[in-house]
Amino acid sequence: MRDEKKTKEQLIEELVALRGRVAELEKEEAAYRRTETALRESEEKYRLIAENTSDVIFIQDMNLNITYVSPSVTPLFGYSVEEALKLRLKDFMMPDSLRRAMDSFKKNAVSAARGEDVGVPLMVYEYIRKDGSTLWGELKVRFLRDDESRPVGVQGVLRDVTDRMRVEEALAESEKRYRTFVEQSAEGIWRLDFEQPISTNLPVDEQIQASYRYGYLAECNDAMARMYGFSSKEDLVGARLVDLHGGVDNPKNLEEQRALVRAGYRVVDAETEEVDKDGRRKYFLNTAVGMIEDGFLVAIWGTQRDITARREAEEALRESEKKFRQFFENEPTYCYMISPGGVILDANRAALRRLGYKKKELVGSSLGKMYAPESRPRVEALLDRWKKTGKIKDEELVILTKQGERRTVLLSASAVRDKEGQLLHSVSVQRDITERKRIEEQIKASLREKEILLKEIHHRVKNNLQVISSLLSLYSRKITDSQAIEVFRESQDRIRSMALIHEKLYRSDDLSRVDCREFVQSLVRGVFRSYGVGLEDVGLEIVFEDVHFGVDVAVPCGLVINELVSNTLKHAFPPTWESEKKIQIRLESSGDGGYELVFADNGVGFPETLDFRQTESLGLRLIAVLVEDQMKGQIALDTEGGTRFRIRFRV
Repeated sequence: MRDEKKTKEQLIEELVALRGRVAELEKEEAAYRRTETALRESEEKYRLIAENTSDVIFIQDMNLNITYVSPSVTPLFGYSVEEALKLRLKDFMMPDSLRRAMDSFKKNAVSAARGEDVGVPLMVYEYIRKDGSTLWGELKVRFLRDDESRPVGVQGVLRDVTDRMRVEEALAESEKRYRTFVEQSAEGIWRLDFEQPISTNLPVDEQIQASYRYGYLAECNDAMARMYGFSSKEDLVGARLVDLHGGVDNPKNLEEQRALVRAGYRVVDAETEEVDKDGRRKYFLNTAVGMIEDGFLVAIWGTQRDITARREAEEALRESEKKFRQFFENEPTYCYMISPGGVILDANRAALRRLGYKKKELVGSSLGKMYAPESRPRVEALLDRWKKTGKIKDEELVILTKQGERRTVLLSASAVRDKEGQLLHSVSVQRDITERKRIEEQIKASLREKEILLKEIHHRVKNNLQVISSLLSLYSRKITDSQAIEVFRESQDRIRSMALIHEKLYRSDDLSRVDCREFVQSLVRGVFRSYGVGLEDVGLEIVFEDVHFGVDVAVPCGLVINELVSNTLKHAFPPTWESEKKIQIRLESSGDGGYELVFADNGVGFPETLDFRQTESLGLRLIAVLVEDQMKGQIALDTEGGTRFRIRFRV
């Protein structure tokens, strides 16, 4: 009975246990049903999301075959779901993007196969639509795993970011253009930052002191660096504002800083005086705008142009103007400035003092006011010429003082023009030559008197020489010795040669020089007549340049030619000579004041044993003395084919 009872209790326990298990199974079934319901709800939500999202959701196996794609593939790519499931990844991607995607997949697939938790970053690729157009898509993928955590596929979400990429490309292009502009700009472009923001509520000077204390150059381009003597911007970035400005006490910079603060940190064309890396003073023209946040200045952007050369040119111009004004006012000659319309714009002290005017009486008046009536038409013509050529040089005019005194002046004028070349005014200088003119007239009168006297002297010398020649002629008539008669005739020819020079000077307008060609022609014809020889008997050729000699050269030169012609007529052509008789006299310049006189005949020539310097003939010895002593020349004799004397001398 006891065993049976135990069995019954056991049965009761088992029944209770069974009921408990049934209850657990009912709970598990209820949980499974809830899980199944939740899964269906999750799948429904996923389906709803996948079917209604604009992003393309897809699943691929490890061979990259598409096993699922959301309906959004149709509006984005133009394919139906059925068409998309038949395609491969290469059908959707541009070649370069496909290569990058495959590299990423292979790399991450290896890591996933090793069981590593792979986090694939968002990637942007270029995709191809069905119609061939392209779009940019941002892709997020994750690996799908089985129960044993092995990768079995890839789930991806593709979002169209074409518009964003276009904006980013435009932004990048804009940034590129901005960078290009900044780096290629000839102007300096800079940004000033502050180690501590500066309250714009502080007094003006306190803001300036704070900017010097905290300000530094945070950014600039190479052009700005070159303005400070650096080769690149890296050498300048980080420089302190106080160092760039050469300290805090520069009054010019302080005033510009105050103007910037008062203008709310917006200023155009503010000049600053700064120093480069070598301590040299530089001038810049700045445009600046401040960045203010919540009432605090945090940065200043600006551009600057190097105007050092312009400032130095302006200073040089001011200095030049100062010097010109000093010269203009202190110049002892008369100086004026005249407008193109002929109005007197300015006159210096010398002009006012000599003309007797005050500046206000003369400035603004017509140019003709200070000229004599007979000079005014010429003044108008000179004004027209000046306006055409921009220059007048040493024109003689007569001016009138306020008291009516006539003064003679030499006018010179130059044009002052603007940068377009338009006439602004003249700078005219008038040298008073009244006293010089008076002295010149006196000198001219004195010269006229001296010329008359000198001509009279030449005339009397010529007459006296002719008297001597006549006396010799009279004496020779009483002499029967033929040798003595020849001596008298030669002396007459020599005297006639000298008299001829004085006659030429007497009849010349220039009493200091003799026309050699005319003189020699007259001289030779006279010698021919003296020997009773006609020009038809001897062929005469005289070749002279247009040469004029003074008396000191003409007299010995004439005597030499006289002796050579006489010697030729006496000895070169004996009575038995049957050939044509020729004489040539040629004078040429050899340069540097040197001349060569050549006398030649085609006669019998000199005996080879005869030295013309040692001969008994007075004429030949006289030639050597005249050439070597008086003319300081050299003489050479050539006897081949006649006689040729070559005489070189300098004047």
